[in-house]
Amino acid sequence: MNQTNKSGKKLYIEYLRCMAMFGVVLAHVCITARTDFPDHNRYEEAFAVGVTNILHFAVPVFFMITGALFLNPAKKITIDKLLKKYTSKYALGILVFGWGFALMEQLFDGFNNLPHKVGKSFVLMLEGKSWNHMWYLYALVGIMLSMPIWKMVVQVCEQEKNMLMLRYIVICIFVFNSVLVFLDEITGCHIDITFPVGVIYIGYLFLGYMIDREYIKIKRITALIMTLGAGAVIIFGSCVYAIKGYEWGQDIGKYTSPFILILSVGIFVLGKDIIADKCGGEHKVLSFISKQSYGVYIMHMFVINVLYKLLKISPFGNGMVVKVAIFWMVTSAVSIVMVAIGRKIPVIGKLL
Repeated sequence: MNQTNKSGKKLYIEYLRCMAMFGVVLAHVCITARTDFPDHNRYEEAFAVGVTNILHFAVPVFFMITGALFLNPAKKITIDKLLKKYTSKYALGILVFGWGFALMEQLFDGFNNLPHKVGKSFVLMLEGKSWNHMWYLYALVGIMLSMPIWKMVVQVCEQEKNMLMLRYIVICIFVFNSVLVFLDEITGCHIDITFPVGVIYIGYLFLGYMIDREYIKIKRITALIMTLGAGAVIIFGSCVYAIKGYEWGQDIGKYTSPFILILSVGIFVLGKDIIADKCGGEHKVLSFISKQSYGVYIMHMFVINVLYKLLKISPFGNGMVVKVAIFWMVTSAVSIVMVAIGRKIPVIGKLL
């Protein structure tokens, strides 16, 4: 059963969206610290890598939420609405925030030669070389432009009651974009067969839709074992990479890793199963935070970069775990407030 709130939104999706948002913030608090403060020991590195990699479930969960919402046959989307409401929002987000962040990165070195830096940052934005987290918006633009294809696939499978075909498509996507990629990275053995869908996130769209519609049913205990088992392997790999330097340990925690796939599906299933059953009724705070999640994804790196690059505050050293937790809470809270205020500003509010 998928409980909904008064606005008709599924509660488990609201919870998972908030969980993924906070997960992304914490992951970037850790991963940015690694690059901005390279003078840290290997145990601090192990902690930062472990936290970052275990939280790589967050973006796949975001994509599964997108699939659960957009691929639902009940959601009718015209080409006009797709382009004007969704694609343009993400494309303008890249232009405004991607260009702005790329310019900020140039200005951290000073305001000299400003016209050149403005032009260079524009080119960097076009090339996808703004702040690293902005890749998600570039991916969303492509996904939204191709959404009619995926909706047609779902529609045909629904009409013909042929979910076996959709399962086959999903298996192919993950075999070629996860399993074979992972094996190539850890063994160097490359299989040169090209699959037309070369983006793993399309598979997550389908998974989100199929789990939400219960075309894929995974028992709660199985999902829990998936989550704990994959999580343990990812943490182990992260420690091996940070302490011993073995690259395969880092490969285990990449977005394309089969272990991230297993972890993400396990968390999504547990969210749907447990949260939908146990958390009924209206949750105003949850709904408020959920509405800011997209904007927080964009803006949280601004707060992190102010802390790290401008104020030069490092989370490493004595009390590292406590400092990381404080940075996480401060970044999340400030970002939520910034976005809530920003959403009330004309024009800018439309982009958040």
